[in-house]
Amino acid sequence: MRMLAIFSLSGLLISRVALILHEFVGHGALALAFGGEITDYHLFLFGGGWIDFRNPGFALWQRLSIALGGIALQLLLAGLTLLIARRRAEGSLSRFFWLGCTAALAVQALSYLADGTNYGYGDGRLLFRLLGRDRVWVVAPSSLLLVGLLLPLARAISRTAAGW
Repeated sequence: MRMLAIFSLSGLLISRVALILHEFVGHGALALAFGGEITDYHLFLFGGGWIDFRNPGFALWQRLSIALGGIALQLLLAGLTLLIARRRAEGSLSRFFWLGCTAALAVQALSYLADGTNYGYGDGRLLFRLLGRDRVWVVAPSSLLLVGLLLPLARAISRTAAGW
């Protein structure tokens, strides 16, 4: 029971920190850097969130950068946490934690990219509109990458916890 509580609370903590970084750094910092102004935001305790900003006539590449900035940041952080995990001792709680961070960040980012682009919501909404039927060229590779990362990560996490 104690391990379940620790894993659940760790997962909640990781997801909330990732949400704050996703919204305020991935989207907000880019909007500010391009000359925008943050006008509103909302974060949900057990879900996602959003950030609104005033758009002073952003070019398409700027709008696309802002829209995908949160996902890009999460993938960058997933790579960083994987590097940290690989430097931890095999079978350690620290390695398990950092591999869990990697999985949570990568899975959320790639599934959000694929689903949002395919169905036209969230951060993928602009890609959905721009690509139309050609959105398969984003959805398929991001889905394949998700599965391709998930299987080795699940194996690494399982190997790490096997001795417990």
